[in-house]
Amino acid sequence: MTSLLNRQDPIGQVTKKPGPPDLLILSGDFGRQKDYAIFRAVQAWREKGMRIIGLVDDCETAPEGFPDSAPVDLCDVCLPPPYTAAALRELFAQMYTEMRGKPAPPPKTASASEEEDEE
Repeated sequence: MTSLLNRQDPIGQVTKKPGPPDLLILSGDFGRQKDYAIFRAVQAWREKGMRIIGLVDDCETAPEGFPDSAPVDLCDVCLPPPYTAAALRELFAQMYTEMRGKPAPPPKTASASEEEDEE
């Protein structure tokens, strides 16, 4: 899992070898985009198995000037707020199981991360 800051490039992360990530989670207000440009730019990787989860305020309304770009059409799952971390974790685990055919690994705890660091 990689979390990007505003100045980092999600397109660059998607195009890295060995291939696109299984899941790409994008916020409708990431960076300065106002017209879902990043959502549109990563569509080709959906054909390679990547799934897009959009966290947007309005899933149905396309941005002005882009009538075919309603988030619901650009995402495999579109989620308007409110959502919780627990609900998102459950969704990601379900999608992992669907894609990989096996249960998702349990979330790491702080103590498990500390043990890995010691090894």
